[in-house]
Amino acid sequence: MRLRALLLAAGVLLIGGSALAAPPNAADLEAELVCPVCETTLDQSNAPVAQRMKAFIRVRIAAGDTEREIKDALVD
Repeated sequence: MRLRALLLAAGVLLIGGSALAAPPNAADLEAELVCPVCETTLDQSNAPVAQRMKAFIRVRIAAGDTEREIKDALVD
């Protein structure tokens, strides 16, 4: 019985672990987000504000933020 409970718990952890989202990818975010100056995606813009946004995204990814947290911070 104890072994069965242990196996069940391990299975739940394995399944739950695979459901976790991968860390955000800077290139994906830059291809999705739009520069407020030139109205193109960040990956296509060289505007100073776009450069700052790209740097911000990379810093926040390194800090462990989720995609939603990064987007929310940029909106704020």
